[in-house]
Amino acid sequence: MSNTGSFGPIARVAGVLAVFALAVCAASAGQGQGRTATQQATAAQGQIKLDVEHTTRKISPETELEEARALRRRLTERDLRRALRLLADSAQRFAWSGLPHQAVVAKLEAGDVYLMMSSYPSALAAYRQALTMSEGRDDQRCAALSSIARTYANIGRPKDAQQYSDQALAVCMAISDKKAQADALEAQGETRFFSRNLTDAIASFTRARELASEAGDRDGQGLATMMLSEAINDQQANQLAWSALESFVESGNEYGAARAHLKLAYFASAEGDFETARCHCETALPVFQRIADKDNAAIAHNILGIVTRQSGDLEESLDNYRRARNEFASVGDDLGEVESISAIGDILVSQHKYADLEPLYVRKLHLARATSNHAFLAWALVDMAGVYARQHRYTQADETYQRGLAEYRAARDQTGEGDALERMAELQAEQGRYQQALDLLGEAQVLREQLGETEGLARIQYLRARIYLRLNDLEKARSEIEKTIAIIESQRLRIAKFDSRAQYFASVHEYYSLYIQVLMALHKLHPDEKYSQLAFEAAERSKVRSFLDLLDNSQLTLPCDTLLAGNSQSATIDTDQTASDTRARATTQPLTLSDIQTEIGDINTVLLEFALGEERSFAWVVDGDSLTAFDIGPAAEIRDRIRMFRKALLPIETTANEAPIDYLRKRAAARSTLLLQSRQLAHLLLGPVHLPARQRLLIVPDGPLQYLPFAALSVAENGRNGVPLVELHELAILPSASALVALRKTAGRRPQPADEVTVFADPVFEPPGKPIPAAFSILAGSPRSRALTRALRDLGDSQWIPSLPGSRNEALAIQQIVGPARTRLAMGFEANREALMDSSIARQRIIHFATHGMMDARHPEISGLVLSMFNKQGKYQDGYLRLSDIYDLKLSADLVVLSSCESALGKDLGSEGIIGLPRAFLYAGARTVIASLWKVDDEATVTFMKGFYSRLQQGENPARALQSAQLDLIRNTRLSDPYYWAAFVLEGDYR
Repeated sequence: MSNTGSFGPIARVAGVLAVFALAVCAASAGQGQGRTATQQATAAQGQIKLDVEHTTRKISPETELEEARALRRRLTERDLRRALRLLADSAQRFAWSGLPHQAVVAKLEAGDVYLMMSSYPSALAAYRQALTMSEGRDDQRCAALSSIARTYANIGRPKDAQQYSDQALAVCMAISDKKAQADALEAQGETRFFSRNLTDAIASFTRARELASEAGDRDGQGLATMMLSEAINDQQANQLAWSALESFVESGNEYGAARAHLKLAYFASAEGDFETARCHCETALPVFQRIADKDNAAIAHNILGIVTRQSGDLEESLDNYRRARNEFASVGDDLGEVESISAIGDILVSQHKYADLEPLYVRKLHLARATSNHAFLAWALVDMAGVYARQHRYTQADETYQRGLAEYRAARDQTGEGDALERMAELQAEQGRYQQALDLLGEAQVLREQLGETEGLARIQYLRARIYLRLNDLEKARSEIEKTIAIIESQRLRIAKFDSRAQYFASVHEYYSLYIQVLMALHKLHPDEKYSQLAFEAAERSKVRSFLDLLDNSQLTLPCDTLLAGNSQSATIDTDQTASDTRARATTQPLTLSDIQTEIGDINTVLLEFALGEERSFAWVVDGDSLTAFDIGPAAEIRDRIRMFRKALLPIETTANEAPIDYLRKRAAARSTLLLQSRQLAHLLLGPVHLPARQRLLIVPDGPLQYLPFAALSVAENGRNGVPLVELHELAILPSASALVALRKTAGRRPQPADEVTVFADPVFEPPGKPIPAAFSILAGSPRSRALTRALRDLGDSQWIPSLPGSRNEALAIQQIVGPARTRLAMGFEANREALMDSSIARQRIIHFATHGMMDARHPEISGLVLSMFNKQGKYQDGYLRLSDIYDLKLSADLVVLSSCESALGKDLGSEGIIGLPRAFLYAGARTVIASLWKVDDEATVTFMKGFYSRLQQGENPARALQSAQLDLIRNTRLSDPYYWAAFVLEGDYR
């Protein structure tokens, strides 16, 4: 990680009042000698103007210098720019007054301010001017040379940095000022660090730290300690960063503390503690943004990119990395830009967007060569080799990998060396050279073990398992992949934030997929040895583990101030270990096959669970006493079929002046296409599967199957073709079989609900009597209104939210069926947040929402339901119920019905399921949730809900009532198409 924007003490050289007869007036580097007569006249006129101004103000240059220092301490861009104007003014006045050494003080101060603001050319110009003006004062030459060296080191100019560092040491070590000596040694350390000479860098930082401590310079001690933490790269690193933070906090140095938080964020992300890393970044970032320090802000965005990427949120990660790259490029930080480009490239690879890689990596190679940094050059070469490998230019790829490996070894970068060896192994395996690949992985493993890189070891064992599977050495494949699974199981316990833990597990779904493939291959060879059972249990272990933890309340996200409380490393270690032990004890474990069979325990119920893999996918059928496994189509084919099926579900629209006969023909053709798509998809998923004749079918989907309306699949039954699956079974969707047990345990702990129904319908989205303003969602300036604005923007919708008058009819129909005495209607202005947050809602048996839902797949945390946004007086109120608000509800509901459009959707995290409204309500205490997979028709929805609630009133359970209501619509000629009835799905407990 680049460490740009070096911190310098507020008064690096202060109180220098000696007079030295040197008339220098350099406005920029290289100016001041051999000026023309015109230049001299212009300068004289400028000085006359300044003299007039300051005669009027009667402020001395000494006072200006002190004002500038006071402004600098405020740490805002506006105050820093005012400080720079004052420093420039005071420096010029000192120089014209024959006080060049006081001018040097102002120039050094100005350089430090420019450095804080990532204005590197201006900082270098100020430092060079100070150097030119400091003749005869070694203490000032020492400060200027050290600052120039440090600046060059940070922006990737190692040769220049080395030149000025050598000069600084020659001057600084000859004087008796320990503070100045420490500063020079710290600059030497940064020069060595960014040239990847880590051993010597550690020596320089260590000595600088000692001298700063002896001089009582807390800021200098903090800077050296912080840089030492990054260079040392072992178990002491985190402790050193905390020590640096303590030094800066004690000296009141907010900027230095922010930089220390960045170091701690980086270490936390490397350890997989993503929530802590995020908190450190969010603590530091506002400081850098406030002072326009783009370079350190870019570092924060890079770390946030690491956090969100490792958590599986690739789009958010890509946004962070692109922002970081732009900021690095804008300030000329080549090292930082190289890092961001690398991360962007890795994400594009994971998204299979290969076309953009080559120009990206060509730019990276250009920047890396300009830095003369072995490690960065190696990194760029290895990435270019990857491009060649994907283009099947294997010879060129191998040669480029070898060059990259040599550069990593020259840099003594063992982590990079391990990465290169892994990439080379994958190249050999792709060409069928399996033994060469295994040998390379063996070399990489030695390095990973020496460095303690746990996740790297998991990757190596996964790659080995893939090779052994191709070689059909199944026992070795199983041994290797089980080591990987053990690592990621333990790593999961370190991720405190729910969404991050969910996204992290989704990102390693490929490991579980390979494990299942290996076990199922063993099952084919040894069908009597229960390998299919182990594969089924592995599939359960891979699904929605974070959701299980939530239901068990074993993991709660802590506020950042609580998480970061206590700045001593010893306390942090104890806290982390205690938290880890607690989580390990409390985490809900997935169930075994026998546990699941016991829980089902119903002869009328059968479980169908899927696990999709890019090469092979599987399905298991489980009933009370048996387990049967089946091979089904690959994930890519299933994904494509689901997409085509959902497209075919859309109703046919009439066109202008279209003849009725033409419309009927078009509709008949569309129905034929839909039937064909439905049959083909059913054959792909269920063709090999033999479902017992049971009343109830519990389905655990995987990946794109979560968007599939299983009820509409056309199957053959007793010689009949095209029978919708809903005619044969009650259907219920489960996050996992283990989640069913957790839901029932949660329900068992909650208070018994009252036999009442509350319906939220027809909320008010605009003020009465006038149209809603275009910017309505930010009128109150509240965070919730901004969240709604962002959700609408992400969804590509306008800021106008249409009213839902049809939802009032839906609510009144429910009241008529259930009875006024047992139905509470919250409609119009009363359909607001306050009504939902009322304690009486917690006791309702059924809660029904007939309103808009915002399903933001990109930022699932801001998904939510829209309730009334204005009161009767026309005053704006926060009506947006976000996902986090729903999680905070304490419900006892047997059923929550989300009649809003697409309410079953959200962010698909593969094995972790969909983060959306149904999961939030299940966590809040609901036993069952009914939601929709697409935008539902108003008339069909009212008809469906009437049938559904009528069946509930007759004593049917939700799953049976859902089936009955859907069958009623199938028999309705106008509403028989699946588009009208198949959108609604039941998630959770079917009882």
